[in-house]
Amino acid sequence: MGRWWHKNTEIDVGIRDPGKSATFIEAKWSRISRKEAERILSELEEKAAKTGLSSPENHYLLIAKQLTGGEKTTLEKHRRAIDLKTLEKVIKPP
Repeated sequence: MGRWWHKNTEIDVGIRDPGKSATFIEAKWSRISRKEAERILSELEEKAAKTGLSSPENHYLLIAKQLTGGEKTTLEKHRRAIDLKTLEKVIKPP
């Protein structure tokens, strides 16, 4: 688990369970539209392919300060976008 970078390519967080799965995370401190989220996740997927850390099951996550343009955060099964408000609900104890 950790940050990955090579030359001008950076991934904020990569989490890998060798031979099983890998999760690549991009964090943005800004308001992101659904269309922008889709673009960022596509770029993240391209960057992740360059790492050599891909696994049989790969996941891509965008965490943004705020998401606009709809509540749906699952863009595809393996690609998701969430904002800080949603993240707080997930990690805050009841």
